[in-house]
Amino acid sequence: MDSRVGSLIGDLASSPTLNPAAARDRIWRLLSKTPDEASKEALMHAYDVIMGIAIGHLERMGKDVQALKDVVSADRQGFALVEAMADGGSIEPRALCHIVDREAAAGRMTRSVVLLTLNAAAAELSPRQTAAGQASGNHRWSIH
Repeated sequence: MDSRVGSLIGDLASSPTLNPAAARDRIWRLLSKTPDEASKEALMHAYDVIMGIAIGHLERMGKDVQALKDVVSADRQGFALVEAMADGGSIEPRALCHIVDREAAAGRMTRSVVLLTLNAAAAELSPRQTAAGQASGNHRWSIH
């Protein structure tokens, strides 16, 4: 595992208090710097645990958590899109499909979030990428 991810997890585990906003910011900063899939999965798991704790705490206090749940959903979509942008400028459709399959299998993405993520990615594809996807017959990823 990447040492920065290990450091984040260690810091979260040893802290007497939890600051979900600070942890979320740190995870966003680390995502594009994390070189291997195991470390990215660890980041996504840490995010899921932190936000689950935050949502549970707010629910126990009788607070409305829908806004936070919406942020979590948007973050998960954003994480997948950022991770699938290997060169920083274009989305790799096969990589995105792998990522959303991984996240759905881990229970971090629901089917509706997967579809929203793929739809958002499809809207951002360049004409060159769209033509290449149609020519390859990659209909699993195409959203029309």
